[in-house]
Amino acid sequence: MHLSLARCLLTGSFLKPASALMLLFFTVVTKAEDLRFGLLAKSTSDQNFVDTWRGCQEAASADGNHCVLLGAAGPANAHVQRNELSHALQSGEYSAIAISVTESSFLAAVAAESDVPLLSFDSPFSEADQHLSEGYIGPDNYAFGEQLAGMALSYRPGGGVVCILTVGTDPNLQERVAAVRQTLAGDHAVAPDSRLTGQSGWHEHERCPTMSLGSTQQVKTQFKAILTEIKPHMIISVGHWPVVDDDLYRQLTLDVTPMLKNEHMRMIVGVGRVSDEYRALLYEGLVHGLVSIDFTEIGRVTYQQLKRAARGGGGASGHTHPESDGVTRVVCQSHARDQALDQHFRFI
Repeated sequence: MHLSLARCLLTGSFLKPASALMLLFFTVVTKAEDLRFGLLAKSTSDQNFVDTWRGCQEAASADGNHCVLLGAAGPANAHVQRNELSHALQSGEYSAIAISVTESSFLAAVAAESDVPLLSFDSPFSEADQHLSEGYIGPDNYAFGEQLAGMALSYRPGGGVVCILTVGTDPNLQERVAAVRQTLAGDHAVAPDSRLTGQSGWHEHERCPTMSLGSTQQVKTQFKAILTEIKPHMIISVGHWPVVDDDLYRQLTLDVTPMLKNEHMRMIVGVGRVSDEYRALLYEGLVHGLVSIDFTEIGRVTYQQLKRAARGGGGASGHTHPESDGVTRVVCQSHARDQALDQHFRFI
């Protein structure tokens, strides 16, 4: 059985050397101050954001501080997030707030009036609004997409029909999709928003959808249509939507299970934490590869940046440029080879 599993690991530097002792000093001071920091998620019911909060709270509690998960359950909603940000700022409860930005321009008016230090995590402000944030902590989305495409190439180096699954207009996801297309094509000049039309043998089917929400209903209809009507050689999902409900995924793939198990159709998915449910899908041959982001580690680092910003030290300066001293990002490392299943899982 050929299985592929990759994990995203923390890399980069968010403190210049001269700042190390300063951070140690801040740690000692804040232990007695009982500070509260906000994590404004796109959705509080998304396991990735719950894991981020857990990492943040774990690090904060060691200092006698608290991380609070803010937002609302259900699909991401820019209106709800703006209201949640406004409420959090008006409450006066938080020493600093980190935001996973749903729609940058929509939040900008509220963020611009903030006296509370703001950072972004997971999904940054747009370039035009980056001045509103003292830093960004999150995945290297281009590297994430490269790893997804690299797994696909390990299975079908000669190309084939592919569907790339994404949701809405999230800039993080757009960057992942661009990386998938350019890596499959072997050409960084390929337009990131144009379907592949034969580059290096890869063709994107014209009926492959872009889901607006990634909701359960859209997975039932649009993803089901990919499986039963389009039947591509390769499905690459830049997020976890098709498999987040593993029982539903099994139901939807029932008619094409032989194709998946015989690897006539392959499924590669980007996820957060690799759960036991995802492991089972790999073991059963219903999913062929995973690229994982360590959201718990993102939470730990976000806390350190929030604490630093609250003490007047600023957050992680800059965005995701590797030459910047102030970058904090997460990159992916891929492991795709013929091994026993338990050997793959030792990387988790």
